[in-house]
Amino acid sequence: MPNPPVVINIHPPKLPSWLGCGPVLAACGALLLIITALSSFYTVPQDSIAVVLRFGKFNSIEDPGLRFKLPLGIDRATVLPVRRQMKWNSDSAPTAPPTRANSHPWSNNNSNAP
Repeated sequence: MPNPPVVINIHPPKLPSWLGCGPVLAACGALLLIITALSSFYTVPQDSIAVVLRFGKFNSIEDPGLRFKLPLGIDRATVLPVRRQMKWNSDSAPTAPPTRANSHPWSNNNSNAP
């Protein structure tokens, strides 16, 4: 009588119950990674500087451009305008050349001034 064939059942190991929601954990991890990446970059405009605070204490001053900071509230960047260019409106320009009595448009034309 011939021996019956040997059947070996190979099953993958059972995962713990808390790992059974693999796609949900992967989605949460991907979302956390995206949020971390997006909160790491900031832009400093051309007429401004940024003061970077790490855990609330001064860390550095950054020049204009695309900058990187540590994410999730470790670094905080505050953008401060330092160089603003004002447009001169020719309608508001004084019509007479400046003199001692008329030094600039905001002066108080006080004739008693020396």
